[in-house]
Amino acid sequence: MLKSSGGNIPLVANLVGHESWNMVNHYQNNNQNLAKYFTLSSFVLMTICYAITPLINNAKDTSNEQLWVVLHLATILITLIVLVLSVLTIIYWKFNP
Repeated sequence: MLKSSGGNIPLVANLVGHESWNMVNHYQNNNQNLAKYFTLSSFVLMTICYAITPLINNAKDTSNEQLWVVLHLATILITLIVLVLSVLTIIYWKFNP
């Protein structure tokens, strides 16, 4: 079971966001612009997911199914984009030391 932090967000989500920011700082110090942009984009997108999670919960609690579907689909798509960006970052890191 995941431990919750204060804002109904699992601790894992907080760690992923924090580690993304650490990676942005790492690439900032090294001259690796593409990886820096991928990581910064991932951080911003996951911050958006973090911010709209309470809205998703509220939509479900108030039986606003249409809003819930839209917001939930948005978080799924954002997460998929972050996954692709993360894979691209790994590929870039692997082949461009």
